[in-house]
Amino acid sequence: MKKLIVVLAVFALLAGCAQQQSSYRQAAEEGTQTSSWKLGNTLDYTPKTDQQVLFTLRVVGIDGNVIVDKKMAAEKGQNLFMALSEGEDGVTIGYEEYPFGVFIYQVAGIEPPQGEYLAIYINGKYSEKGAQDIIPLEGQTIDFRVEKIK
Repeated sequence: MKKLIVVLAVFALLAGCAQQQSSYRQAAEEGTQTSSWKLGNTLDYTPKTDQQVLFTLRVVGIDGNVIVDKKMAAEKGQNLFMALSEGEDGVTIGYEEYPFGVFIYQVAGIEPPQGEYLAIYINGKYSEKGAQDIIPLEGQTIDFRVEKIK
């Protein structure tokens, strides 16, 4: 049964990636990799298993207005990037992979213009860690805030 689920997941991933073939070609020429993934949410706002945690994902515009406010489930110990990229449905993310790690440049269709970026805040405090180094904890609020590059 698990093999069937894995095969179906790979098939769905490949089907979605085929739509972005030109983005991959351009990224390969530039030496980066780009992609969009779906991230999961829970309808009942309770963990599906004892091995999951719930956190709130928000996208905040440069004006301070909350654009997206969504309850999310992640596996305990899973980093933020994997939690977002392995979700079931909901909000899309776009990212690029570099030697130093993953740079998330788009969340929920929000992609800051040139001169701005998505900063990560955890419970209102600026995170000096990237999405690959953040482990969501139960009840946390994780914001992607549009900010000017200084």
